[in-house]
Amino acid sequence: QEPIRIPGAVQPHGALLVLRPDDLAVVQASANASAVLGFDLAPDRTPRLADLPFGKGSFADDIGCWSTGAEGFYLKAHRLAGRPFEVSAHRARQGLVLEFEPVCDGEDASETFYPLLRDFLDESEALPDTQRLAEAVAVRVRRLTGFHRVMIYRFDAEWNGTVIAEDGDGTLPSYLDLRVPASDIPAQARDLYLLNRLRIIPTCNYTPVPLEPALSPVDGAPLDLSFAALRSVSPVHLDYMRNMGTVASMSISLIVSGKLWGLISCHHARERRVGAQVRAGNRVQRVRRRHRDAAGVRVLDDRHGGLDEVESGAQGRVSIDVVVVRHLLALQLGRLGDTVATRAGVDLGARRLLLAGAGGRGG
Repeated sequence: QEPIRIPGAVQPHGALLVLRPDDLAVVQASANASAVLGFDLAPDRTPRLADLPFGKGSFADDIGCWSTGAEGFYLKAHRLAGRPFEVSAHRARQGLVLEFEPVCDGEDASETFYPLLRDFLDESEALPDTQRLAEAVAVRVRRLTGFHRVMIYRFDAEWNGTVIAEDGDGTLPSYLDLRVPASDIPAQARDLYLLNRLRIIPTCNYTPVPLEPALSPVDGAPLDLSFAALRSVSPVHLDYMRNMGTVASMSISLIVSGKLWGLISCHHARERRVGAQVRAGNRVQRVRRRHRDAAGVRVLDDRHGGLDEVESGAQGRVSIDVVVVRHLLALQLGRLGDTVATRAGVDLGARRLLLAGAGGRGG
């Protein structure tokens, strides 16, 4: 029953502002906004975005152009007050939600990404079934993200989950073949995985940062953070992570035929942020899966109605590398005829993951 979409707080590795759409005035902010952005901010005085000391540049104009356009999400790198940020934004019923994440140190991953993507395209075409495909994706995602353990987690018809594939470096124990009951990811959490397809928790040991004011001045209700990357997660889920010996995690939804098929679940034994070296909509706009048609001729597949289009929304908070792999996996699952409604089924045994905290994975 916990209202996970409206926790009233964010994770502390970034800051959040809510703007009034008509004049881009700040009406709500995370309590750490001044510390993260580097200047005093008083949302109770509703300062306009253009009046804030972001430094030289056209940041406010850029946000203004986006706010009046047709794009649902915004994501761009900016240098604000002399510091580099990845700024994302989306529309909510209570205003424009802007998120500011300081850029992580790290090398540009593009040089390693494209060879990995090419190899995965070639390899995945020859994989005969879902099991082999899932195993290949676990390996690729761990190489791209550096997490200690990456699991492919698949739902059955009753929403029980099974870890069908895994790749790790031995730091964390293996969970391969383990079963998790449906109650660990309740219906409201599954619905949220459909809406916001990527969630990052750099550390489970954080203190939530409250929003100020606590209720939206627009409607007197808690701010809807369904699409916010910084959304604070359930304390039950954080306890669940600690019980697993996991400090940091990242979850990537796998959507097949419009339904939640499973998750790519990444775990780390220490605090870990995933840098956004290559963002959605930045260097790669579209990836098309190559395959052979009935006559054996290589063609480009667009028949999935844009599933293979790299989205620039909520999932753009992590490098485009991971997003592309997720899309490729979904496309290949579609090729193999593997959907939520009709499953080929892989019986991996009945071992069950026994961890304290019912409903813990649904943060």
